[in-house]
Amino acid sequence: MHIRDLPRLKSHKSAQVSTHTHDFPHHKRRNVHHQDWVKIEPGAKYTFPKIEGPATISCIWMTILEGVATSIREAVRQNMIWKVLRYNRLQCLRDVLVKIYFDDENTPSVSSPMGDFFGVGFGKYVHYHSAFIGMTSGGYFCHFPMPFSRNCRIEIENTSKETPVTFYGAVTYERHEKPEEGMAYFHAAYKREVETMEGAPYMILQTDGKGHYVGCVLSMQGKRKRHHFGFLEGNPKIFVDSEAEPSLEYTGTEDYFMGGWYFNKGTFYAPYHGLTIKNWRKFRISAYRFHPEGIPFNSSIKVIIHHGEFDEICGDYSSVAYWYQE
Repeated sequence: MHIRDLPRLKSHKSAQVSTHTHDFPHHKRRNVHHQDWVKIEPGAKYTFPKIEGPATISCIWMTILEGVATSIREAVRQNMIWKVLRYNRLQCLRDVLVKIYFDDENTPSVSSPMGDFFGVGFGKYVHYHSAFIGMTSGGYFCHFPMPFSRNCRIEIENTSKETPVTFYGAVTYERHEKPEEGMAYFHAAYKREVETMEGAPYMILQTDGKGHYVGCVLSMQGKRKRHHFGFLEGNPKIFVDSEAEPSLEYTGTEDYFMGGWYFNKGTFYAPYHGLTIKNWRKFRISAYRFHPEGIPFNSSIKVIIHHGEFDEICGDYSSVAYWYQE
């Protein structure tokens, strides 16, 4: 579809906001004032320049590193070069939040730890890519279209109590002359249960309104070794418009993510589904599933998943749900 659309003439104007600035004396010897990154202190936040609408965000790119260095000597002292080369587990991927506000709203439509939002849990960096989000060779990207009418504000918040971060980012968007009709607003919501409740399923998403569900990232870890990966016996269910029986029910957790037999062949990634983490020692799973066709709802939707056949297996569950809504 995208290839066939390439010759079609477009009327929008492409624009971008980023962390790049010309107001910082970065290279004094050449009398050049410029810096590409920002330092975000513990407990502080960085806000991109406000985007005026009507517009549609088409691409978000970011990267991040724990610590801040203004010279190679300082980078060596802080061991930052080794962090760049290794770039595996980063606490900042859980501590740093991505928040997106549309049209002067007080509550963000997007709120999630950075790592989970871009598709991988447990504060891990994993090289992978899907049609919508991914982590590729040190960078993080999102291609979910995000239309809005008046304005958009994107905040990056460092919730760590002690570690500053170096942050780079660029948000590309399309300017329109007027709002496009029939467009819904993008949402992404993170939640976590450090210990799932016995007898109660884990709730991935529950919301009222009209829209369509487009998928989730789900990260799970068994709390007891004797259960192995038994939590994967839990069935995902999707209830639409307050129905008593689910419109969709899958035959197991790995089945919803298009795998089988407890993901017996290990990690993989595809455009709409994938397994980014399978840790045999810690019994960890992180997977994503997207519904490019959307699962519509007119008044409400509820997406749940059982942990074990009857919610009898205790686990540490976290998720990001993605959907569009009026």
